[in-house]
Amino acid sequence: MYSFLEEKGTPVNMHVNDPRTFWKNGNYDSFVPSYDEIYTEAIEMLDKFPKLNIVFPHFFLSDNPKEAERIMDTYQNVRFDHTPGVEMYRNFSKDIEYRRRFFTKYRKRILFGTDSNSIKKCNKELNELVLKFLTYSHDEFIQSNIYGRDFHLRGLALDEDVVEDICYNNYINFVGDVKPVNREMFYECCERVLNDIKNNPCDEYYIAGGE
Repeated sequence: MYSFLEEKGTPVNMHVNDPRTFWKNGNYDSFVPSYDEIYTEAIEMLDKFPKLNIVFPHFFLSDNPKEAERIMDTYQNVRFDHTPGVEMYRNFSKDIEYRRRFFTKYRKRILFGTDSNSIKKCNKELNELVLKFLTYSHDEFIQSNIYGRDFHLRGLALDEDVVEDICYNNYINFVGDVKPVNREMFYECCERVLNDIKNNPCDEYYIAGGE
């Protein structure tokens, strides 16, 4: 499968791992592979298919920036997106100058993401968080009402052209030219989303997580 995807240049979105801080001594339960086993498996996949057109979401190496740099330098088609997991924004804020240099250096290989969807109550705040992180100054700002909490974070204050790459250009380069919209299918999708909002306006698991 990976050989086929690599040959065709097909865009691949692959969740690899929860952040290491979510694990206890590197493990969840005995029947789940450890953090290191899962990570090693992902790296071995890249070694076998180094031209794979792939993005790793939620910047899962936010707590290990040197390894993130190594991955970027070793595998030229790898991308990260900065979709919250909000823990990664706390990690970014610990050394904001280094992160600014990272985001500027790899500006062509970082994708915009929000993790918002039709059933979350904090969609607007998630969108604001991501954009503020890219554009605000290094001074601390507060983003309220993300899963019922306030987050004290710092911005990267990226140059406007870097923000344009991350928020728009890189996605087009990743997936290819945008195709004309199938309007009938689009309207059907909108109807499904509106129906979801009407019948299931929020997800009990997100509420439980926020509490």
